[in-house]
Amino acid sequence: MDDPLAGLAGPLAESLHLLLTELHETALSGDPEAAATLSELSADRSVMDGIRRRLARAGVSMQDGLDLLFRATSLFERAVWLIRRSALLLPRTGEERVPDAAAAGEDTMPLAAE
Repeated sequence: MDDPLAGLAGPLAESLHLLLTELHETALSGDPEAAATLSELSADRSVMDGIRRRLARAGVSMQDGLDLLFRATSLFERAVWLIRRSALLLPRTGEERVPDAAAAGEDTMPLAAE
């Protein structure tokens, strides 16, 4: 595997585009069921970790490509986390707004080291 990011960049971009489009449409519509669905869609953060582990175990030889892959998947995870946090802050049925992540039952995501 010469370029581990080549096969992953397209699906990452498409997934992020879909989630952002859904967030936009849900925010405009105010549909609480759509907000709950979006929250569930953006909840699983183990997929990127699994991809990174499989590539590391496979012994990907291109160190620069592997570093780029780790950065790209970390940024993708952060974007998905922000989408989930935004979805959790959208009004639910019978609710106004959830004021913060702790009230929404969401953990916090630390900033990645530069």
